[in-house]
Amino acid sequence: MFFNDLIKTYTLQLTDSKHFNKSKVIINNLSKLQKVTDKLIEIIKIHARDLKIMVDGMDQLPEERAYKKAHEKYAYKVSTFFKNYRLQKSQLFNHIKDILKETKQKRLLK
Repeated sequence: MFFNDLIKTYTLQLTDSKHFNKSKVIINNLSKLQKVTDKLIEIIKIHARDLKIMVDGMDQLPEERAYKKAHEKYAYKVSTFFKNYRLQKSQLFNHIKDILKETKQKRLLK
């Protein structure tokens, strides 16, 4: 949501011929990241529902081991996701910052 608003705010600058290719790559990466986010949220919701295996007070060792293993896998996926998210966010912010600096310099020269 925030990225969409940011992109809408600076659409003209991002689509300028000089910045278009880099902007397109960044925006495509953000679109892919949004799809990954949606999938990851669904996976984590399902995993959270399965938590009852761990807290039901019954000994179900194979299921509990499987849950713990899945939990480790999801923890790794979430960690990797956040690293990628921060990278994409930085790329977008830096790109917009560079565009704004350039725009400001052009205005000062006029």
